[in-house]
Amino acid sequence: MTQALMGFEKVLYIGTKGSTAATQVLDVVNIKVTETVQYATTTSRGDGTTVPRISKRAVSLEKTVTFNTLNVLTAGNANIATLKAAATHTTPGSRIIALKVVDQASQTTEFDADVDLSIDRDAQLSAEQDLAFVATVDRSERDPTV
Repeated sequence: MTQALMGFEKVLYIGTKGSTAATQVLDVVNIKVTETVQYATTTSRGDGTTVPRISKRAVSLEKTVTFNTLNVLTAGNANIATLKAAATHTTPGSRIIALKVVDQASQTTEFDADVDLSIDRDAQLSAEQDLAFVATVDRSERDPTV
């Protein structure tokens, strides 16, 4: 029998830039790992008697992580405080943290890199406050491993 992997089985870790993240963030709601391929066009005009067929070749891969957390009181959750501080710091190097995403069910690391964070705060009248983070790879301390 095939067993579907469930969303709650994916976990997020943070840590100090330059090292592998090891501290699990517990108040995460959603995690999304996106892989985007950038292409260069390799189309040529040919002999001019037919319409050229477009062709492309992959030149780079971009991997990003987006995740949401509950906006909990930072006095009770140092991990959320760390994420907020990194995302709002004005000194570029101080914005970088280590981030890792692991699928617990399959024991697969899907993302492991130092990242620069951006933040979006959402406070709808009829729901809990939500923090949305976008993590973009930064190679100043180490290369991404996954």
